Amino acid sequence: MERPLPGVTALAILVTLVGGTPSNAAAQVGFGIRGGVNFTSFDDVRLGSVSETFDNRTGFHFGAFADLALPVVGVRVGVNFLRMGALFEGASFLGNGDFDVDYVTVPVDLRLRLPLLYLFVGPEFYYLLSTDAEPDFEDDLKAVVANAGVGVGVQVGPLLGEIRYTFGLSGITDEQFTAGGFSVTTGDVRQANTLRVSAGFLF
Repeated sequence: MERPLPGVTALAILVTLVGGTPSNAAAQVGFGIRGGVNFTSFDDVRLGSVSETFDNRTGFHFGAFADLALPVVGVRVGVNFLRMGALFEGASFLGNGDFDVDYVTVPVDLRLRLPLLYLFVGPEFYYLLSTDAEPDFEDDLKAVVANAGVGVGVQVGPLLGEIRYTFGLSGITDEQFTAGGFSVTTGDVRQANTLRVSAGFLF
């Protein structure tokens, strides 16, 4: 299955937003970079009477973004590399679960500027980039995952810091698959939720 290009998706969203903004709205477009650390929690897995519990995983992220700023609110569209870490480490239904899961993510945030800080909320789309999983299991990981994010940020001059919580709207695997002789059905493997702490620079 051919996967959509996340960079093209982000650019198309930004062009649409800029093109649809009235000229008298005093809109300003800016660009920036950001990166940081992330902590991912993954839902427990149940295989009949067998239960798998996964520890939180630590990873990292970095990327770039474009701002469409209006007097009170604004829109920020980004493209990020996100390494979630070894989500499936210790899974009995995999011969080797010690592999990293990497995504390219495209967040589209509506920002509300307040004194000293800003709030943001919006969808974020994860595009599976790579993994060293067993071939049979890698095919069961969804190529595109829908998420929603909320957070708070602070900007001092060109410097910014953000805390973002992203929760899954769809599972990261197929609804039903077989791995290591175990049958995993709908509800066994669900969403991966991520807390990200970022620092950035606005040009």
